[in-house]
Amino acid sequence: MNEMEVAAHIIEVVPYLSRTIAAEARQTLGDGWFTLVHVRVLAHIRRSGGCSLGDLAERRGVSLPTMSKMVSSLVDKGLITREPDPTNRRAVIIRLTEAGDQLYMEVLTKLQRNVAADLEKLTAQQCADIVSSLEALADVMTSMGEVRQHLHLPVDPEEVSFAP
Repeated sequence: MNEMEVAAHIIEVVPYLSRTIAAEARQTLGDGWFTLVHVRVLAHIRRSGGCSLGDLAERRGVSLPTMSKMVSSLVDKGLITREPDPTNRRAVIIRLTEAGDQLYMEVLTKLQRNVAADLEKLTAQQCADIVSSLEALADVMTSMGEVRQHLHLPVDPEEVSFAP
């Protein structure tokens, strides 16, 4: 298979996988108020240990007012807090509450179980090959550090676990 064929395959498969995982997440979340966007916001806050409103808006690709509304709704639900930034008294740091962390982990675990059920059809070596191939793809398309930081992936491939 030449590079053009590989590129065509990537362009076709990656969006399909993304849509499939998003659909799985929507099914996992049900029809309630808590959406995949909320999950991604909580994920970023959790992995960063706390972040600014601007950082969240930039990560999600939305305006500050849009993110501010989402943050307010998550604060009202008791899932996140706004804490004063010790380095800038005009800014706040957004952090997960225990309830927010618990909800995020519950949703993540359910989603991982659902995806893992599909992966049971593969051997351990095939799963390892997929992880390796995805990392190689990310590496050639941009610097691995930037991709890992953006996607909040573990820096060490050994940190990847297939267990729920």
